[in-house]
Amino acid sequence: FAELLERHGFISDVQSQYVDEGTSAAKTANFSKLQTALRGPAGCLGLRLKEEQAREIMQEDRGSSLRLLYQLRQALMTFGGK
Repeated sequence: FAELLERHGFISDVQSQYVDEGTSAAKTANFSKLQTALRGPAGCLGLRLKEEQAREIMQEDRGSSLRLLYQLRQALMTFGGK
């Protein structure tokens, strides 16, 4: 998710800000940072990552990940005007 937001200019320097580890501490820290990015600058993306959905994604639940990706796609299309 962070790399996708970086590609669209909503966050920068993913490699130094996010930890690429499978530990629950790293996943929690990454999702905390991601939550702010999902709202976008001045709240323009307006996505909110609920605690339950974040937990499901961290547990690698495919359905929750796909729902968030779809919401992110819709928000990026709206924001980008495409």
